Amino acid sequence: VKPGDEVMVKVTEIDRQGRINLSRKDVLKEETNKQEQH
Repeated sequence: VKPGDEVMVKVTEIDRQGRINLSRKDVLKEETNKQEQH
């Protein structure tokens, strides 16, 4: 992934300081599960 690339991510947590934790792996797992169900 390079600066400027757009990627799908999932917000996993927002802490007390307002920082956002993101997960790309969760999105990839969800996409894989959706494809397997079809």
